[in-house]
Amino acid sequence: MKKKRIYVRKSDIEVGGRGNCFTCPVAMALKRAYKGRSISVQSDSYRVDRGSIKTGAWFPLPETAVRFVRDFDAGRPVKPFSFTTGGE
Repeated sequence: MKKKRIYVRKSDIEVGGRGNCFTCPVAMALKRAYKGRSISVQSDSYRVDRGSIKTGAWFPLPETAVRFVRDFDAGRPVKPFSFTTGGE
């Protein structure tokens, strides 16, 4: 996949689900970038499914996104930010 710039918006933070791998702000931002793909986010990685769950792949999150996920899930204040995927 090509490198992509991912933008986590204020609206993602406002409606994102804490501890939810499908609706956290980072997952919502990734879904915008990878239209039509199923996205799942863990504490240090994300999965992009290619058509079915059995054909997906996991990719590492950059440290800024890892910190964001940790802080968001812990209920600490977070701000909108952006990151670049590794071009997997």
